[in-house]
Amino acid sequence: MDIIKNTKEIGIVNKESIICGWNLINKELKKYNCKFYPLDSEHFALRKLLNNQNIEEISRIYIPASGGPFFKKKINFNKVNVNQVIKHPVWRMGKKNSIDSANLINKVLEIIEASLIFNISIKKFFIFIHPESFVHSAVTFKNETSIMSYYKPDMNVVLKNLFFKNDFKLYDKKKHLLNNVKKIVLNFYKLETKYNYLGKILNFAYLYKQNAYIAINLINEILVNKFINKKIKFPDIVNKIIINLNRKDIKKQIKYRKLNNLNNILKFHSFIKSNLK
Repeated sequence: MDIIKNTKEIGIVNKESIICGWNLINKELKKYNCKFYPLDSEHFALRKLLNNQNIEEISRIYIPASGGPFFKKKINFNKVNVNQVIKHPVWRMGKKNSIDSANLINKVLEIIEASLIFNISIKKFFIFIHPESFVHSAVTFKNETSIMSYYKPDMNVVLKNLFFKNDFKLYDKKKHLLNNVKKIVLNFYKLETKYNYLGKILNFAYLYKQNAYIAINLINEILVNKFINKKIKFPDIVNKIIINLNRKDIKKQIKYRKLNNLNNILKFHSFIKSNLK
């Protein structure tokens, strides 16, 4: 928010700040006439796909997930350690993002982020598994046609588009996904039933809106840190998110607490942290 006051353009890749404070960030963007670029790969792709599209004609928006390190593997999740969880097959990320990717909570966060940025209902978003991570977003229209955005799973692609805009002379054609490749295989899978908790969390977000977005983000953040510090097991993250969201005391805070400024959001963070079970 401080940077917005001193620049004409800003790119944000941190989904957590957008989830918790988009109303505050967006207010500053408008106030200082600052142009915003979403840099999460899915949202960077969606910005291109949704440009000049009639939202009313869109049937579904798909957010892909790689499936993480345990896709199609039979494993006892109660026994996995942090090093196993953060060993992502495609992306090289920090611990927090890698853990969110392994249990697909990052897709919940990305859908909330996309819903806020593009002002589209959470109900229009769906998740599918795409292990190759070439496709970053897809849009299906009511006329049964679809479009998708695909490029290498490399943040350099996103950053070059931000910094160089349409100066294609600065692009390396040899690095384009379709060049120098004899065969590209794209696999798509439906979510398995074991991921039903994603729908429950997203439905909670849809019902309670902004306060729920913040609560989901904060609860997940705290539980991920507990897992990193070996205080809980890996499956406890998603189980405890749902348990805590449905507790009467926390739900009451989500329903009635006013989180319309940064100070109130930080107070809510303290409440969640001290009351989490």
